[in-house]
Amino acid sequence: MMREPEADAGDGRRFAVDRMMGRLARWLRVLGHDVAYGPHLVGRTLVACARREDRLLLTRDTRLLRDPHLPPHVFITNDNFRAQLREVAAAVPLGGRALLRRCLECNRLL
Repeated sequence: MMREPEADAGDGRRFAVDRMMGRLARWLRVLGHDVAYGPHLVGRTLVACARREDRLLLTRDTRLLRDPHLPPHVFITNDNFRAQLREVAAAVPLGGRALLRRCLECNRLL
């Protein structure tokens, strides 16, 4: 299930990734995307971050899907991070022109 964000960010997409998908968050950063991720981003906090910062929400949390006002999102069904990356790539173009432009730990531009 996917709802597209209204505007694409300049040189990469902006994602908010739930804490169940740490490896996915890391690989999206490898590809140069701005990824909000961490143990503090769960449930409503994650949704608020996605909404406030105009990020595409990536989640495996079925409880979040009950919210009729959920911001643009992709519900990830797979446990394996490679399959998760394929799910995201099938939903939105990822590109890769900004490889290794972000710190894999803190998300800052290098």
